[in-house]
Amino acid sequence: MKKTNPFRPENARTWANACVGNNGNPGIWNYTNGYIQSADLIIDAVLNGHGISPPVDTMVYPACFGLRHSLELAIKAGAIAISEIAHIKKIQFHGLSENSHNIRDIWKRFKADCKTLDSRLFNITKPIDLVVSIIGDVDPTGQTFRYPTSNESQKHLTDVAIINFHKLKEISSEIKNFTITIEKITKELVYEYTLGTFTANLNRADIRDISLRLPAHENWGTSKFSKTKETIKNKYSISNSELSKAVNLIKSHYEFSQNIETRTPLMGAKYHHIGRFIYWAVVSQSARMAQDGGNEQSIFKNFDAFKDWNKRDSNTQIAAWNDFSKIVTPEAQADISSLYYFSSCLDDYSEDYIQRYNSTLRALKTGPLEEPFLHILRKTDSALLIIKSLNFLGHKELSDRLMKCYGLK
Repeated sequence: MKKTNPFRPENARTWANACVGNNGNPGIWNYTNGYIQSADLIIDAVLNGHGISPPVDTMVYPACFGLRHSLELAIKAGAIAISEIAHIKKIQFHGLSENSHNIRDIWKRFKADCKTLDSRLFNITKPIDLVVSIIGDVDPTGQTFRYPTSNESQKHLTDVAIINFHKLKEISSEIKNFTITIEKITKELVYEYTLGTFTANLNRADIRDISLRLPAHENWGTSKFSKTKETIKNKYSISNSELSKAVNLIKSHYEFSQNIETRTPLMGAKYHHIGRFIYWAVVSQSARMAQDGGNEQSIFKNFDAFKDWNKRDSNTQIAAWNDFSKIVTPEAQADISSLYYFSSCLDDYSEDYIQRYNSTLRALKTGPLEEPFLHILRKTDSALLIIKSLNFLGHKELSDRLMKCYGLK
């Protein structure tokens, strides 16, 4: 058999080729998941083979090294992610040295930084705390399972004697859960902070909680409101100034303002823009559904039927634009387009609606508005999805009125 170098791209086969370096751009999470998964495979193989094949006494070292290294990488990956939050919040924090392998030290620093940045980050460190302590005791610097002796020629693990693979499996599960959790939550929180809904000491969830504690806006001049503010300040250990910043965020927030019974205006459209567009969207859809008993597919049974339908549909679009063009503005059309596409993000953040509107408006300010209008009008679900967005953003009265007016469900 001809010997080939597996580290040369010209020796690739049709399958089982791992993408490394700039090919696929793998990062620290790929390394983290690779080590924990490989350790898990070794542990499962030993347990399934009853420690005989493969032999427990030799496989313990790569298994334990994989567990320990994956944990170190997970902590460092988390530290990289939360450094982005620190940058967004414009605060200084410890950070980790990439060259440090002392797991006790990097864990202590990571927990301190999580506590400084966001309580939700600190909460995810608690379940894995004991595992880090156990691994830190037996292999603080990552050398114990790599070599049989230390740099001082001292034999490793002389005070351990026995390592049980069933217990390793438990530790593996905890590290795996921690890795999955920290990757997911740090990515979510980095994105959340880019939305800008936070203060120096309050995160988005805190501000939402405050909005739920506040009375309706019309009762803000009462003594009850003053007492509520004092309770909130004590709960979160914040000043009058920071509470005022949070309150201002709540008043202008599409989701949180609903909790104080106020309504945040739409970004660019007025109610008459929305109402007129929904009218033409319903007319357009009704014209399509009227063809052959409401079965749109049947219009394609013969070419003459298709031509007739296409002409009617075209006439409806022309009439719709002739009417809507009299009141349309770039801001109104950007809002209508944004409301339609935002409907797919209703499980996320209302701030996404603002970002989508701003980017859409920039694009529409430099071109004609007819095609963007017709593009949304042609969507068979445009009326319903725009109404869903309105409802989510706190414009329930308008959405209910439109649903009732056109008999929509």
